[in-house]
Amino acid sequence: FKIWLERCRHHGVEGWLTMRMNDCHGLKEVVLTESGVEDHSESWTAHWASNYWRERPDLRRAPYRLERSWEGAFDYGKEEVREHHLKLIRELFERYDMFGFEMDWMRWGMYFAPGFEQAGKPLLTQFVREVRAIADTCEKRVGHPIQLAHRLPANPESCLALGFDPINWAKEGLADVVTLSSFCGGANFDYPVAIWRAMLGDGVKLLALVDATSSPCPEHTINEYELLYGAAASAWNRGVDGIYLFNQNY
Repeated sequence: FKIWLERCRHHGVEGWLTMRMNDCHGLKEVVLTESGVEDHSESWTAHWASNYWRERPDLRRAPYRLERSWEGAFDYGKEEVREHHLKLIRELFERYDMFGFEMDWMRWGMYFAPGFEQAGKPLLTQFVREVRAIADTCEKRVGHPIQLAHRLPANPESCLALGFDPINWAKEGLADVVTLSSFCGGANFDYPVAIWRAMLGDGVKLLALVDATSSPCPEHTINEYELLYGAAASAWNRGVDGIYLFNQNY
């Protein structure tokens, strides 16, 4: 990170860091044996640099089921979970000189025990306040502003249902950039940009994630550059401030 942030600065590019706030890669590799003991395959453990998730099943959002990866996501309703992630964020800010920090809430989008999303909304807002305070402290060290960005669901109602409150984040100066997105991307031709503008105001930059992938039916996808170009053209036409490319390796 240090090397490429310095190279970005050398070339006049503002280098940012992003953090996946509740990544669940590999959790689907967990297999429950007949005795109820978790069997962690080599492919599962390869995704994880820490055993924290495995050692503390009590911190999972739905420890009683594992039908889907996100059942094992951390429960941000627990103070220990929030502090754990704040420690990781503090480390990033203390080690690196960045111009912006993105909280990728779409990885994987589930932050509270089922049914407790609304009770968790003020907890998540307080969490973002603390991140802003960490960034403010870092600004004094590096000598320049540090912006905060959030990758969020494309529809406002989805944000509110999951416990995110970008409207108040914008009012409190906790969101400089909001990226309208989905879990993994996809070609979205109908971002409600005008609604987002009305909610967040002109002081927040709106980005739109565009992709070349479309899923017309379950278990079937189409990958064409024309989809990416069309999604980008639609987003520009609706008035976004920029285009966001996620996992674009082609």
